[in-house]
Amino acid sequence: MMKKICLLSSVLTALALSACTVAADISNPVFTENDLKDNVVRNVQNPTGQLAVKVTYTAEKKVSVFLKSQNCAFRNIWQDTLPVAAEPKTVTFYVTYQAPELDATDFAFKSSGKFQIIDLEANAVKRDGKSYIPAATLPFSWKKVSPRHTAIKKQIPKMEKGYVLLLGDSLTDNWGRKARFDYMKQNFKVCNGGICGDRHEEVNWRVNDMAEDLKANPPAVVTFMLGTNNLSMKHHPQDIADAMEQQILRIKTLCPEAKIILFAIPPRGMPHRVLPIPLPGTVNPLYRELAKKYDLPFFDFSALLLDPQTGAIRTDLYENDKLHFSDKGYAEVITPFFAGAIRLVTSPNLPKDYFKAVMEWEDYLTERRNAAISNLSLEDLLCAEANLNYIPHHLMNVFKQLEADPNATPALPGEMVRQNKEEGLPLHLRKYFK
Repeated sequence: MMKKICLLSSVLTALALSACTVAADISNPVFTENDLKDNVVRNVQNPTGQLAVKVTYTAEKKVSVFLKSQNCAFRNIWQDTLPVAAEPKTVTFYVTYQAPELDATDFAFKSSGKFQIIDLEANAVKRDGKSYIPAATLPFSWKKVSPRHTAIKKQIPKMEKGYVLLLGDSLTDNWGRKARFDYMKQNFKVCNGGICGDRHEEVNWRVNDMAEDLKANPPAVVTFMLGTNNLSMKHHPQDIADAMEQQILRIKTLCPEAKIILFAIPPRGMPHRVLPIPLPGTVNPLYRELAKKYDLPFFDFSALLLDPQTGAIRTDLYENDKLHFSDKGYAEVITPFFAGAIRLVTSPNLPKDYFKAVMEWEDYLTERRNAAISNLSLEDLLCAEANLNYIPHHLMNVFKQLEADPNATPALPGEMVRQNKEEGLPLHLRKYFK
């Protein structure tokens, strides 16, 4: 019974969160440069938990911008960086945080060089369901000019024709730093373009900085597994999805022949930060809609990382921080799923509208699950939930099929079940696939 209650609770929560919408409504300023004392605005009161900040400044070195919580031992709950500006420069950025836990915060500027805040205005932001705050307008951090980005940029022109470009954050970056990445290097011409800590903002900057290189030597496949760091910054799910859409459009412009693969934000445990963050499940349905809109493959392997009994992440597949994958996580899930997805999208015998068919199956199974929820039939709910989790298991079997025979015709969902060749699906559930 506990298993059923946990599943019902998680499903209801996911449905409620995925339905949220967002809008921006700027009110009277929360603070201005008149409130800035010694480059700190103290006791900022903002019940909405969102600030639109416009600042004009000069700086001989980078300027760090902090939001500190007074009732969380003055820890930084938000941080970003303003670039060097020899002449007055105006930047608008957005700060999002969980306000109910923060009765007062301090907003501070800090730099190792001389700088001057010429003008400053912060407005409270409210959301009403019509519009959104563009997270991608946040200032870019130092990572954009890091040695890691420079190395990636130099590697692009040297890549052989037909290479794969993996764009992402530390989940992609860490993958390429150890022997765990050997399989990818042995089977594909691959450029690991992940950088630890990157959000959509940094990746957007990096892609633009590499624009000429990508046009001169375009990849055959571009993958995105990105957004978990935007969640850490408490960016709104719609903001993150809109930033992803900009990434997709930019790659389509620079590399029109490249096949784009969109991966879901993986599930994660308790974050490093003090306060709760939005769940990946609030963004992934929006990513999936983007895949439909632009006719892209969307892969969500979340079910493979979760305990089917409790719905919690499998700790053996994660590091102690419950965010980054362990060697086992890369070996059992990430590597085979990415490798399989690449083989699938480049398969010479890929059936027409294959990914559309997969999504139609998912839509059908989601409707079954929602009907089970509305009828409060726990037995039907468990079956519907297991059916939904069937999709990534099915894809893993297709990936094995293509690894053994690259010229095989990828099987559609349900087809292998009817042939009694599907692995990992309980026999009593096969009757649901007719």
